[in-house]
Amino acid sequence: MKQTPSNGPRRELALVIPALDPGRELPGLLARLRPDWAGPVVVVDDGSGRQAQAVFAAAGQLGATVLHHGGNRGKGAALKTALRYCRTAWPGLAGCVTADADGQHSAADILRVADALRSHPGSLVLGVRDFSAPGVPLRSRLGNRLACGALRLACGLRLADTQTGLRGIPMDLVPELTGLPGSRYEFETAMLLAAQSAGRTFVQVPIATVYADGNRGSHFRPLADGLRVWAQLVGPLRRFAGASLASAAVDLGLFAVLARWLRPLGGWHLAAATLGARAVSACCNFALNRALVFRLRQGAGRAAGRYALLCLCQAAASALLTTLLAAALPLPETLCKILIDTALFFLGYAVQRRWVFAPAAPKGGHAP
Repeated sequence: MKQTPSNGPRRELALVIPALDPGRELPGLLARLRPDWAGPVVVVDDGSGRQAQAVFAAAGQLGATVLHHGGNRGKGAALKTALRYCRTAWPGLAGCVTADADGQHSAADILRVADALRSHPGSLVLGVRDFSAPGVPLRSRLGNRLACGALRLACGLRLADTQTGLRGIPMDLVPELTGLPGSRYEFETAMLLAAQSAGRTFVQVPIATVYADGNRGSHFRPLADGLRVWAQLVGPLRRFAGASLASAAVDLGLFAVLARWLRPLGGWHLAAATLGARAVSACCNFALNRALVFRLRQGAGRAAGRYALLCLCQAAASALLTTLLAAALPLPETLCKILIDTALFFLGYAVQRRWVFAPAAPKGGHAP
C-alpha cells in the first residue's frame, strides 16, 4: 500500500479504518490488501491501551498512516478525523472506503465496495450484510430490522443494513459529513440522512456476514449507542412536530391579533382573521420544514406549489372526515377533530417527505 502524492489520479481511493484496542486482525487485513490496494491507508487509534500499540506499529510497517486520539472519542469522531486528514493530505482523491478493524470485513469485500464507488462516483456505497444468515447474533438481527424499519418510516429509505461500517464515500460529500454532529455510532446514521438530504443515490453491495465469537470484538453499547442511533432516526419526525407546534403558535397568536384589529368588519372579521393567520403560519411552516426538517436545497418553487396543494387537501379532508366521524360515532365533535387531525399529521409528514420536499435525485439503488 503506497502513500501516493497529493496530485494522484482522480479515481484513487483511500482506505479509512477506525480502531479501538484492535487485535491481530488489523495487520492481517492490511497484509491481505497490500497486493491490490494502491491508494493510501489511514488507521485511527481512538484512544487504545498500551497493549494495542504493537498492532498499530505493525499497521504502520505495512504502509498505513496511523493517527492517534489522546483518549476514546468514539467511532464517529475517529472517522471524521481520518476523513479530514485524507481531504487535506490527498486532495486529488476520488473518495474514501471505510472499514472496521475487528475482522468483520474481508479484503475481497473492501475491494468490491471500492470498485462500486469508482463505478458510481457520486453515490454513497454500502456493504450490506445478510442478517438472515446462520450465526448472526439475535440482538444484531433484531436491532438491524428495527433500525431499517425506523429509517424507512421516518425517511423513506429502503436499506438492508443501516449500521454497516464498510462504506464508499465520494470525496465531494466529505466536507458535509465532517461537519455533522455525533461522535459515536450515531454518526453512521447521520451520514445516511445527510446523503439523502444531498440527493445522493445509495448503492448496496452484498458482503460476507462475519460475527467472530458472537461479535465480542464490537465496541457497540446496545443501550447507550442504540439510543443515540434511534435519536438520529426519529430526528426528522421530532423536528417536524416541533415545526408544526411553532407554526400553530404563530397561527393562534396572529389570529388573536387580527380578530381584534378586524372587528370593525363585522361578522366577517373571524373568517378574515382565520384565513390571514393560516396563510402566514403556513408560510412559516413551509420555511421551517424546508430548512430544518427535510433540508431541501433546490426546487423551492416546485415544493411551495405542492405544499399549497397539500394544505388545501388536508383542510378539506379534515372538514369532511371530522363531519363523517362525528355522525358515525357518539363522540364529541372536538374529540373527532383531534383524532382526524392527528392521523392527518402523520399522513402529511409522509406526503411531505416523499413528494413535497423529495430531492430531485433518486434515493436508493443497488449495485449491478
